[in-house]
Amino acid sequence: MLDTTQQGIIALLKSALTGVKHPLPEGFMIEKAYNVIKRHRIMSLCYCGAVLCGVDEKTPVMQKLQSQTYAEVIRGECQEWELARIFAKFSEAGVSFLPVKGLFVKKLYREPHMRYMADADVLIKPDEREKAESLLQDLGYRKYAESLCEIIYENDNLHLELHKSLIPPSVKDYYAYFEGAFERAEQVGGSHYKMRDEDHFIYIFVHFARHYRGGGIGLKHLCDLYVCKEKLSLADDYVEGELEKLGLLAFYKNVYRTVEYLFGDGEEDETASLIAESVFHSGAYGTINDMRLSEAARRSGGRGAGRAKRSHFWWVLFLPYGLMCIKYPVLKKAPFLLPFMWVWRALAALFTGNSRAKNELKEVKNLSAEEIKLFRDNLLRVGLDFKF
Repeated sequence: MLDTTQQGIIALLKSALTGVKHPLPEGFMIEKAYNVIKRHRIMSLCYCGAVLCGVDEKTPVMQKLQSQTYAEVIRGECQEWELARIFAKFSEAGVSFLPVKGLFVKKLYREPHMRYMADADVLIKPDEREKAESLLQDLGYRKYAESLCEIIYENDNLHLELHKSLIPPSVKDYYAYFEGAFERAEQVGGSHYKMRDEDHFIYIFVHFARHYRGGGIGLKHLCDLYVCKEKLSLADDYVEGELEKLGLLAFYKNVYRTVEYLFGDGEEDETASLIAESVFHSGAYGTINDMRLSEAARRSGGRGAGRAKRSHFWWVLFLPYGLMCIKYPVLKKAPFLLPFMWVWRALAALFTGNSRAKNELKEVKNLSAEEIKLFRDNLLRVGLDFKF
């Protein structure tokens, strides 16, 4: 059961998403809701909803939300301008690109600024990646970080994630499904590609599912699912058939009962209540503790916390070759050095005063068997599990 603050936030979101005023619960105070709104990165949505609901715009919190909304409008304009520059450069050079996630769903909202977008996600073909990186550097972008899934570039106006794959290779139960993304996409002009709506929706839902089980995901993404279903004419049989292949059909039905309960005319049930509670708890990007619980639950395989902790201990110390190459680029040219770099990393992790690996090992050690079991049980209750 949602408390008064949570009910009020949902009323603000419903009002903003639909353009129709929804009643706020008795006793709702936007001052008490502000920290939750900020944690979920839904400032612009809630401001627009609050204006519709007649909340006094002169209060300090409303003034703050107004400023953040205006900032989001400006940020969105800057992002659009930067992306136009990048896409023109890519098209001119024949670099194939496929914009995904926020770049797709943002346009479905009543006003684009309502959908907070911290970064832009663009898939690039493997054999064109180096050319894309060179072009970004020509445009003045600096490389910020790299993982197995993406290469991150940024300037003062845009945080750009060049995707090597739509799903990280470590997420083995979903990764293979999206490997041939360009083959399933269509060209919309030059080297610009797009997925058809059903496939993009499936990707957005899989993204939601992997973050939900991986440590949490917030209200912003539930709003994405709502606007997708409201604004897109989706072939439901195809969507459900593909999600069944991915083992996500039960979770999909549970999530959409939750969406209907929160934003539509659906009724609350135990599962919808659990999902809503989890989403509110998570904030926009999940919590560190839940990410640790998720990893421990996956590694335990239902066979006890001790096994999970031992497995995670060795994984942190002896990362796979791909991740080691990102941390130590010399390994790309000299893979035979991997055992020596493992030893170097292990010594640094164990004896450096404040190393990230050492802190992570300590956090995992402090997890209780009861916490890990409860986390996994709650995933099973909503139709999710780790199948790898």
